[in-house]
Amino acid sequence: MARLPRELDYLVQPFVPEVVSMGEWSLLYFASEFSHAVLKRPATGDYRVQGEHGGSAVPAQPDAATLAAADRALAAVATIGHGDHAYVRVDGVVSGGRFLIMELELIEPFLHLAGQPHAAERLAQQVALRVPPRHAPGDDHAGSRQNAAR
Repeated sequence: MARLPRELDYLVQPFVPEVVSMGEWSLLYFASEFSHAVLKRPATGDYRVQGEHGGSAVPAQPDAATLAAADRALAAVATIGHGDHAYVRVDGVVSGGRFLIMELELIEPFLHLAGQPHAAERLAQQVALRVPPRHAPGDDHAGSRQNAAR
């Protein structure tokens, strides 16, 4: 690490061998409710689970303990004022019988919608709920609200 440029910031994660042997989970939540999950696995001889590195992701159902750990992480984030999300991805691996969270993707997660026919619709509904309605020019209701605010 001493040879890395000092002007940049870095995030360093320890290597968890279970990523290779057991796979890495991605649990997707829409509006704080579990939607679906995938189990990502690296290509043979690699440790990276991303598709661009030969990894794969298949729909899978996590066990209750894994879901509970992800739920606790999201509850902790909510207690510091960040609980209202249209979508969240919780990545982690089961190691020593426990789900270890590796990442909480709150801003721009890959949502693994392929193979999940209802997930895209649930996501669209959650996003639509967060977009304020638009009013057409000349809409009397919009003008009335503006005048009432004056």
